[in-house]
Amino acid sequence: FLSHCSITEQELHRLVRAFWQKNLRKLDSRMLRRIRQDDVIITAGPDFLIGGIAGLLNTTQILASETDIPNSRVIYFNFGENKARRYRALFGDRRIRAFYTDSYNDKALMEYAERVYLVRRGKIRRIR
Repeated sequence: FLSHCSITEQELHRLVRAFWQKNLRKLDSRMLRRIRQDDVIITAGPDFLIGGIAGLLNTTQILASETDIPNSRVIYFNFGENKARRYRALFGDRRIRAFYTDSYNDKALMEYAERVYLVRRGKIRRIR
């Protein structure tokens, strides 16, 4: 990341702060308030980006794409089937009571859920 962009790690952190200052309003505050300590957040977003708002999420169980910033590489791309693999590696066959997603790319994780909700434009609709 950094070597390809010619920015420092400090500059990256500044850009992450600027990103969240601009985009935090796009996150549904009602959903943020519903997050509990035992909830698991699973995202394809990079760890350095989600780390910029980790303090607002009320859980430390955050599974993001893992990056190696100094060496400009992605260690683990947490997308599609990889999300389900990672979940299984950490939680075994533990069922997910309620799973919220904004994408059908999460189909593999939906299989672990008792209830599945699709979140679009601030509206939540149960799809299973």
